[in-house]
Amino acid sequence: MTIRIPILTGLLFSLFILTSWVQLDKSKNVFVSISATTSGVMQKGYGIIMTLINIDTKMSFKTKSLGGMSPHSIIEDLPPGKYIVSKIEIPLGGFKYINQSQQMTSFFGVLEFEEGKNYYFGDFYGYREVGRQNVFHLWIDNEKIPEKLLVKLKKKGINLTEKDFIKTYSYSKDTLMVY
Repeated sequence: MTIRIPILTGLLFSLFILTSWVQLDKSKNVFVSISATTSGVMQKGYGIIMTLINIDTKMSFKTKSLGGMSPHSIIEDLPPGKYIVSKIEIPLGGFKYINQSQQMTSFFGVLEFEEGKNYYFGDFYGYREVGRQNVFHLWIDNEKIPEKLLVKLKKKGINLTEKDFIKTYSYSKDTLMVY
């Protein structure tokens, strides 16, 4: 009887682990990309880090840069669903400007990503305002997907064209302030 209890406990523990582990089907996942170039106080910055939160599961996902000085960042295997942008981080020189405000979340709105689709948040440009401490303006600079992004993706084995992307920006005429 004492041998059966550890075996039964081990089986229950294994069953719990297997039911808790969820295997994602990557072919049904979403690809997301964003670009940003920034300047201010004689400094230049490249890239933007965006954190997305799934509304239903509360799981968070961060974009990753395509290279050290690359203005482009991506999330390759985002599960489909409804998301909000909870945080953006903009590196400029030795500083990192961060916005986690409700205003920023409202700027991007609720985003619904369908399985197997590719989304582009936009090609942003930003600058740090002179005279006002830590005020940073960010807006869509170009509504086309940068050719350099497509080239970098191709080098990673991701063969997409501009037509393969769904552009998420209804906010192309607005400016987001980051403090």
